[in-house]
Amino acid sequence: MSSVTEVEMIANATGRKFTLAYTASSSEDFEAVENARNWARQKGYNIGSMCRDEPIACSLNVKHIAKWYNISIDEWPQIGAVLVSKNFRYGPISVYTFQ
Repeated sequence: MSSVTEVEMIANATGRKFTLAYTASSSEDFEAVENARNWARQKGYNIGSMCRDEPIACSLNVKHIAKWYNISIDEWPQIGAVLVSKNFRYGPISVYTFQ
């Protein structure tokens, strides 16, 4: 399943819309994901753990966020943003926010 499809799935299940809020790329190892994380932190989000090419969940309300595959459907409403990429090493990294 593609990362955008997973974002759509959460939006549909929780009755929210999503928006592409930020994109980062880099030729340096993991610089793009750090830039995306920094953007999210500046917006007040707590950031979940990275696991391979799985999306990274962000929340304004939850401090400790599980890896993507450990987040249950019941926890989806607490996700405020998601970092997605097919290559977290170099990017591009897209950050989608939910309204």
